[in-house]
Amino acid sequence: MIRADGGEALVLAADVSDEEAVDKLVADTEQQLGPIDAAFNNAGVLGAELPRLIVTRPWAVELVEWVADIVGEAPLVHGITTRGGYEAYVDEQMRRAGLDPAFKRRYPHQFSGGQRQRIGIARALAVQPDFLVCDEAVAALDVSIQAQILNLFMELRRDLDLTYLFISHDLGVVEHLSDRVVIMYLGRVVEQAPAEEVFRRPNHPYTQSLLDSVPRIEARKRAFTPVQGEIPSPLNPPSGCHFHPRCRHATERCKQEVPRLREVAPSHFSACHLNDAA
Repeated sequence: MIRADGGEALVLAADVSDEEAVDKLVADTEQQLGPIDAAFNNAGVLGAELPRLIVTRPWAVELVEWVADIVGEAPLVHGITTRGGYEAYVDEQMRRAGLDPAFKRRYPHQFSGGQRQRIGIARALAVQPDFLVCDEAVAALDVSIQAQILNLFMELRRDLDLTYLFISHDLGVVEHLSDRVVIMYLGRVVEQAPAEEVFRRPNHPYTQSLLDSVPRIEARKRAFTPVQGEIPSPLNPPSGCHFHPRCRHATERCKQEVPRLREVAPSHFSACHLNDAA
């Protein structure tokens, strides 16, 4: 253990030990959202209209709370449910995420990784969002459990008319779940298009390299070709096109000029100088 004998406790850059700083933080927040007490009771301000994040790490759910409190606290605060209807509301959210409500008085460490991920999904859906940000939501799970969670995502999208921003390094998952795909490299968008278009006709050399490196059962006796070179530091990225040190098509222009994201086909955009010559 490291003894905490110094430093600051900051909330939105305000030192919470500084009474004046806290007063200013509250005043600024109330100016944007209205009175704090009213805001927390107004689902339209801080509740159902805001996206909720599903995190990928199963341990991200609070280890010191019962599942009932993890799932039910936010909707209770935002006025989506009441104390009287709390238990029934939690039971409903757990069943929707594929969990047995009989386990709601257990702690997260008493569940498997896949079950903990379902707890995270139940918690996110409990505030009745329209939009979910799912950051590597299945990366920590084995393949069989991953498939179950992906199927749950698809069922919930269909039943609740949800929109997902699904962030993943697993192209198989992206292809299975997404309607539209955005490919990024070192913080820049290099390609975006409908999912079918990206996987059938990738345009950017980075996208092509990623898809070439995906193992496929139907691709027999084909050599595995990973993306060449080392990933540059995001703190000191290459000039011009960030991908040029690893691109087999790179020219002198690629080293000097940032390529513009342009439409190369209907609803298909790519940022590559090779498209200028096409």
